Amino acid sequence: MKQMRNDELEQELNATRIKLYEQTKDMTAQERVAFFNNKGRDVMARHGIKATIVELPVVRRQMYL
Repeated sequence: MKQMRNDELEQELNATRIKLYEQTKDMTAQERVAFFNNKGRDVMARHGIKATIVELPVVRRQMYL
């Protein structure tokens, strides 16, 4: 495997961030969660990892005066 210099690695990470932003910028928060959960499931399946993704309940903040 080729040794990457820090600036090359940083450029690759930035490109990935931009790509993910472009794919998700018009999504609602719920759509983004589903998007990343599905991507996570795909990666786990490709690598033979078995895990359960837990759906957490929505917690609403209450303001106390």
